[in-house]
Amino acid sequence: MKANPKIQQFLLYGFLAIGDRRLKLTKTEDIAIASSLAAVGVLAGDPTVNEYWIPSKLIRACIWSSLSFTDLIDVPPPIESGRLNIEKLITTALPLFSATTMTHALSNASKQNRDTGTDVPLKSPVPNEHVYHTEITIILRKWLSSVHSWSVDTEANSGKDSCDIVVTKDEATEKYCYALELVAHATPYKSKDSLEGHFLRAVDYKQNLKADEMWVINFTTRHPSKGYMWPLDSSIYAIHVYHKLDWSIAIVTTKTGSQSIKLSR
Repeated sequence: MKANPKIQQFLLYGFLAIGDRRLKLTKTEDIAIASSLAAVGVLAGDPTVNEYWIPSKLIRACIWSSLSFTDLIDVPPPIESGRLNIEKLITTALPLFSATTMTHALSNASKQNRDTGTDVPLKSPVPNEHVYHTEITIILRKWLSSVHSWSVDTEANSGKDSCDIVVTKDEATEKYCYALELVAHATPYKSKDSLEGHFLRAVDYKQNLKADEMWVINFTTRHPSKGYMWPLDSSIYAIHVYHKLDWSIAIVTTKTGSQSIKLSR
């Protein structure tokens, strides 16, 4: 399946960015596109209520594989001396996110804020991990599709429960692997879905993938002034990305400091 540009945008921002949720459509044109995709098995749906969704991880992987990103980004990828600078990747990529997608993500959010130390009330909707995953993957593929020997794979590509994004440089003289685990508005408490739980899983991902660098990218509405949790394992790197829900500003924090970034374009 090779999606035309219109269908590609429809799948990217209508379905891939919201994860496994059902999407209720209201526009006649959108319903017609979804119905045609459901007829060939790309989507599943209930036409009586105009709700559609991606039916399986395998189909999700096929959709990602079919996508083509030919429009280039006018900002060069943060490759320095042949290595990808992950901190600069995040600070450079954030202003390239679709502001419309990020602000509209709240209307389709199934996730609720459970952290009392954030800017938003408890149980208020916050964006799902899938929207961040989609935006970063698009930017990485646009950046690296024209760079020889670099590849970008995602959990959605593999259809397996594994690290979210794996970027590989594979040259005759050098092989190098970056693994990125994305976290969206995790609780600060001890649980499987807590930030601590992601740090622990990152250790396994690094070992299983034989990754040279393992990064946990935490998107949150907890301001840096409230303090952040850091991995206990020194082989795991972390970046905390605080942002306003209106996608106007972000503050990127690493162990070495913070950087404020204006997002609205």
